[in-house]
Amino acid sequence: MAIFEVASRTVTNLPTTLRGPGIFAAATSGKFWIREVGIFNTTATAVCVGIIVCTASGTQVGGLTEYQIDDASAPAPSETAFTSQSSDSTSAATIRQASLGAAIGSGVIFTWGEKELEIAEGTGNGIVINCPTGTAQHVDFYLKWQK
Repeated sequence: MAIFEVASRTVTNLPTTLRGPGIFAAATSGKFWIREVGIFNTTATAVCVGIIVCTASGTQVGGLTEYQIDDASAPAPSETAFTSQSSDSTSAATIRQASLGAAIGSGVIFTWGEKELEIAEGTGNGIVINCPTGTAQHVDFYLKWQK
């Protein structure tokens, strides 16, 4: 199995309850597993962040270039990672949530074991980093997944 990562900062649209940076499967990408998500504050104002599992993607903005951190002979990723969305995703569930302290760099790292958080093949299946409550703000983030 191959392991991929991508990192960025939200820059175009603020995360909201149903929008934010994330990663989605393609129609024929095969399933993949989320292994780790890191989210870090970019301001000196506290913020609430979370992870939602989605069944339909909003309009994705700011496509990112994924990097394979292990087996270079494995196929390139077919998942799509992005910095934000300009329309809402359809959430199946909120699965993690945390408050980031009022300091630049305050953060949280959510982890899952091997094959714990499976994202099924199919357009619109994925996860989004959101701001479930309070005032949204930009965050630094990274996503790590296994294929």
